[in-house]
Amino acid sequence: MNNRLSELLAKKTLLIVDGAMGTMLQSAGLGVGECPELWNINRPDSIRQIHEAYLNAGADVILTNTFGGSPKKLSMFGLAHRAVAINRAGAQLAAQARESCGRYKAALIFGSVGPTGELLEPLGTATLEAMIEQFAVQIEALVEGGVDAIMVETMISPEEAIAAASAGKTVQESLPIVINLTYEPTPRGPRTMMGTSPERFIQMLSEQGVNVDGVGTNCGTGADDMVSVVSALRGCTDLPIVAYPNAGMPRMQDGMAVYDESPEAFSEKTAKLADAGATMIGGCCGTTPEHIQHLCRRLANVR
Repeated sequence: MNNRLSELLAKKTLLIVDGAMGTMLQSAGLGVGECPELWNINRPDSIRQIHEAYLNAGADVILTNTFGGSPKKLSMFGLAHRAVAINRAGAQLAAQARESCGRYKAALIFGSVGPTGELLEPLGTATLEAMIEQFAVQIEALVEGGVDAIMVETMISPEEAIAAASAGKTVQESLPIVINLTYEPTPRGPRTMMGTSPERFIQMLSEQGVNVDGVGTNCGTGADDMVSVVSALRGCTDLPIVAYPNAGMPRMQDGMAVYDESPEAFSEKTAKLADAGATMIGGCCGTTPEHIQHLCRRLANVR
């Protein structure tokens, strides 16, 4: 764990992560089928303003607008050749926002790394070597842009998540990396779509000798269903645990997912994740700076 992350965790027993980037981009005019990451180049002021809004709401951690920033994912928009520029710009915009927010200059910037959209062999056609290379291109650009750490998030395949972590360590051995899988409630307890339990994932990290600086979960569910994931992880690891749920479960309206959970209700439910053992808590789909502001107030004594 690098000095900045460990120092901040030493000062605060609980860190607040920011909220949804996609929700804010949609509010700012992101069109259906438009590449969110390209806004790092075409609409940098909008991205900076979103980061600043979350920092001013009280976030200790902000995530770059690079969730779909791997060359493979960007190839869906014909933008694979711009992966380095898009990711570097995403990191730089977050750094600029942090610099402009005065008392929040101690906030950490995590480079957001999401799934490539491919499946590893034998379920898919992607090789492990090719996937690591994809992530390495993205992560190297994020490091060049100035991120403090990497957040591998919304992963349903533990193997792909581990590939991303491995890529990060090839870029910079000391680079802090946190892995978040997305779990669903099942009669057997929380599982990824691939059937992996939280306990099994921790075991896989150990078996493969993958050293990470935190584990956790995001997206997929609201806070109520996420408590069991955090409890399971806390029962089998001493690592920092990250959890950022959606603003409840979505409903479809005009072809779009709409999240109705109010900031007050979200903060009340999400606060329970701290009791379950989470050390970094924020919001995913449907959350806004107002959700994060309420969460900060709700957890002020814990922090």
